[in-house]
Amino acid sequence: MIDNDLSFSKSAVTRFSHDLAGVIGAVANSLSLLGELGGCDEETLNLATNNAEILLARLRFFRAAFGNDGPLSDLLGTKQLAENYVHSIENKSSTFKLNWKVDEDLPLFNFRIILIAIQIVAESMMFGGEITIEATAGMKNIILRGVGKKIKTEDGLENVFAGKDVELTPRLTGAYFVKAILDQYHWYSQIDKTETEIQICFKG
Repeated sequence: MIDNDLSFSKSAVTRFSHDLAGVIGAVANSLSLLGELGGCDEETLNLATNNAEILLARLRFFRAAFGNDGPLSDLLGTKQLAENYVHSIENKSSTFKLNWKVDEDLPLFNFRIILIAIQIVAESMMFGGEITIEATAGMKNIILRGVGKKIKTEDGLENVFAGKDVELTPRLTGAYFVKAILDQYHWYSQIDKTETEIQICFKG
């Protein structure tokens, strides 16, 4: 699926850098402001602490979703990574709730698919909403359903999962990575969406 490893690496680094740079800047600005104030201002300190937590949540998510298998050893760890990540992308007009209907005894590669699929679904929900994750051990079937006020998927997303040639962009990095995993295990995917709902099914 990914014919050009260099192209994928560049897109992945661009994506990660984009998602982390703003938060790192916010932490740095808060600490700089504390220095200018010459003391511990509670509001500024809380802002720095909050942004540091967002940064850690995103770093841990990217490491688990795109890195080695270590952090994805069980369902509990996967849930914690996912919950922390969606909270890190929330704002005043966009919040998320994750509903888990997932068995613990899943193959480890399922947890990676679930993590990245949560990211894809969450980014398609313009004003947040509820994401339900369903996976039953032994069934070779993962379903993610997002319901919110407005659904807008990234251009080319459906074509990536369909195995069609699409220009690789940073926002499609996760989809390309998941498609490569699906191909490795001979799974396939299907996306269905309306203006207020998106559903992605992965089947073996």
